[in-house]
Amino acid sequence: MIKEFYIQLDSKGILRDCTVFKTEGYILAELEFPLPGDIICGYYKYVDGKLVLDQELKTKSEEEQRRYDKEEFDNLKREVEELKNKIAEITG
Repeated sequence: MIKEFYIQLDSKGILRDCTVFKTEGYILAELEFPLPGDIICGYYKYVDGKLVLDQELKTKSEEEQRRYDKEEFDNLKREVEELKNKIAEITG
């Protein structure tokens, strides 16, 4: 099924936002519905009236997310250890 959406693209044609409401700076696009669940994750391009998954962008995005998640996990582990040490100091 085809449905009308208003989409925002960056200078490289990458989809950055999508809505059903007419919005200034967005362009009207007739897209296959339902849309992919990861539509605004930064790796779909709008080419010749169609959404196209850019696998290279997706892979890069997923790698960056994994690095970020690992950093956050490592930070949380450090904080937990610090809290354990403080609790041990207080409780003797």
